[in-house]
Amino acid sequence: MREATARVQARCRELYSYLANNMDNLTNFGWRHRNGLPISSSRAEGCAAFERQFAHAYPLVKVNPLQARRFAQSKGTRAKTDAVDARMLAQMGAALDLAPQQPL
Repeated sequence: MREATARVQARCRELYSYLANNMDNLTNFGWRHRNGLPISSSRAEGCAAFERQFAHAYPLVKVNPLQARRFAQSKGTRAKTDAVDARMLAQMGAALDLAPQQPL
């Protein structure tokens, strides 16, 4: 039981850290939905449990991390931060006209 609790606590810390580091780049889909605004697709590198949490509710474009990195390199980007990744994924999706998968 202690191992399971430790794993849950570690995942909660990871999620908190991710949200804290990316708060300015995250779209509040709940607020947009409640206010009748359109919800566009999101682009994300394949990442463990995060995509599973959102795949049922929002159209997602899953991008191969290596292809995303190569796209960023082709644009002259060397930095590897969450903010840079978000910007590059948005540019990649627009440039390649990537189609989202429908929610499950």
